Amino acid sequence: MSASKKIKLEEKTSVCGFIQHVSPIKTSRTNNKYFNATVQVQRDTFKKVACFDVMKHSTLVEASQARTPLKLTDVQIVPSRLDSAKTEVLVNYKSRVEVSRQLSFSYQKSTEDDHDSAGEKFKTLKEVQNTPEFNKVAVEVKILSAKEVSVQIVRELPIQKQEVIVGDSTATMKLTLWDEIVTKLEIGKSYRLNQLSTRLFQNVKNY
Repeated sequence: MSASKKIKLEEKTSVCGFIQHVSPIKTSRTNNKYFNATVQVQRDTFKKVACFDVMKHSTLVEASQARTPLKLTDVQIVPSRLDSAKTEVLVNYKSRVEVSRQLSFSYQKSTEDDHDSAGEKFKTLKEVQNTPEFNKVAVEVKILSAKEVSVQIVRELPIQKQEVIVGDSTATMKLTLWDEIVTKLEIGKSYRLNQLSTRLFQNVKNY
């Protein structure tokens, strides 16, 4: 019996599976637009996806919501940026996306639900309090209270600002909301929030 061919890292290949956890479109430090997702490639095997063709975003979102299996062609398997022991699927404008008609497994929700869509692990508020200043964090919290919206001048422009108190089972903290996010979070509801930046004000950690 012949051994199956191993795919070399960065070699162009095809991946079939169910798309899950499609992130919003983001901008990298080099000003490139991209988004992340997860693809289920076997019954209990999942891989991270990094897509640098934002025109494919709506297609992957729709497939994720409808649980439609997809075939991603001309993609690359590259070392994961989050875990060097793992690999992720790199999709670009040359990659093709089409419906996959034949899969040997059924849809299964990713068990990596304690991570945000970019692959970052959600922290408890207790962990956030021990996180150095100016670090990006992701949290799952409940909105406990909110102050009135105020206006602050930033770079000579008026920006709306609102301070809310959030909590989880480990601690409570102050969260400052800016501009378009102001008034969007409702008291008593729980949210998953990512890309929050930690700050230290009057020797008290907040974000």
